[in-house]
Amino acid sequence: MIKNISAEETYAIRKSILREGVDLPFKFDGDFNEETFHLGAFKNNKLVGIASLMKTESNLLSYKKQYQLRGMATINDARGLGYGSKIIDEVILQLKMMNIECIWCNAREVALDFYIKKGFSIIGNPFTFSQIGKHFVMYKKIPN
Repeated sequence: MIKNISAEETYAIRKSILREGVDLPFKFDGDFNEETFHLGAFKNNKLVGIASLMKTESNLLSYKKQYQLRGMATINDARGLGYGSKIIDEVILQLKMMNIECIWCNAREVALDFYIKKGFSIIGNPFTFSQIGKHFVMYKKIPN
């Protein structure tokens, strides 16, 4: 099951999966902005996957109405079971209802195949976040 959750509910997974062994903030600027929303995937009432959606524009894209996908992660025990895919499906559904034109993210190199399978494309050149590694800006047009 995918449902809206609070920013605070994302923190444990962000910290353990996305920031494990990395001295970078797991709380994001924009977590509490009015336009921001957070989704959680649940298995047997346990939070196993998260994503945060923020109204932020990439200067690589010409779409007027964009949202950025941030902090997407699935706990190790639930990885590969389809929870990430279900989160993306719900993200697309909610953004479509909001008349958003495009979603984009800074994808880790290890996640490229996942995003490509979900219809995302790479734009621009790869870049490196210190302590985390190579990333790619990826985007997907929201279908009308």
